[in-house]
Amino acid sequence: MSARQPHELLAQASAAPLIPTSQAFVGGMFMQTTSARDLHAFLKVGKDFSSWMKARIEQFDFVENSDFVVIDVAPQNGGAGNRGARVEYALTLDMAKELSMVERNAQGKQARQYFIECERRALASPARPAELSRMDLIELAMAAERERIAAEGKVQKLEHQVADQAPAVAGFNLIASTKGTLCITDAAKALQMKPHQLTDLLLDKKWMYHRPGKPGYIAYQEKLDVGYLKHKYHNYQDPDTGENRVKEQVLVTNKGLTKLSSMIVTPAARDSPQGDQRQLDIE
Repeated sequence: MSARQPHELLAQASAAPLIPTSQAFVGGMFMQTTSARDLHAFLKVGKDFSSWMKARIEQFDFVENSDFVVIDVAPQNGGAGNRGARVEYALTLDMAKELSMVERNAQGKQARQYFIECERRALASPARPAELSRMDLIELAMAAERERIAAEGKVQKLEHQVADQAPAVAGFNLIASTKGTLCITDAAKALQMKPHQLTDLLLDKKWMYHRPGKPGYIAYQEKLDVGYLKHKYHNYQDPDTGENRVKEQVLVTNKGLTKLSSMIVTPAARDSPQGDQRQLDIE
């Protein structure tokens, strides 16, 4: 088969299109497209359409609603064995040209030249809305609705992500102004809790414990190792015996304060001035 010039291909296409083109709404723009299934048939690809299309999209990182749109076509009949709607792809001419080129055969070269000439013809004489068929207008409306639904889904997903991250964000806000380590009383103030609530929490979750017959509390070694708590040592004189003794004081680090604040997950309670009414979700 001899090579033919693009204008010859398009002249033929005016009577019987080499590969039919239409108009579709892609990425917020109304543009010229072609059917992936028609292109597959013309290229004489030695692989079934579905496998070929999915492989090419993955291989060349084509993006839906940018390089192509997916169209669910209703089945032609409802007979036995019907598997439901057939998936079609409307390709931008840029994507169609690239798919044609990578086939590396005469059919691919011919298709690519054809699409280039289609683009030139479209630029010289752009389609006007009045010239669109009823089916083109329906497809345009359907594509716009799909993009709207997809956008709403992304917004809802982001809203859920923000809600999920709210406890951690609030925790960082609570400790933004703190420095170094804090005693339990000061840590409770930073967390907008009563000191006895924080003490009970640290005891209940085994961050620290009380030694019988000894004053104060001792941090569990595990919490010391991960950097949530520290010990501060004080020298004092026993009032009964006059002996010099050492007392450990548990201090909460910024890392520990961040962890504690992320365990308090009720935003309304966090913002409430009544700290003793806070609701806690303890890990």
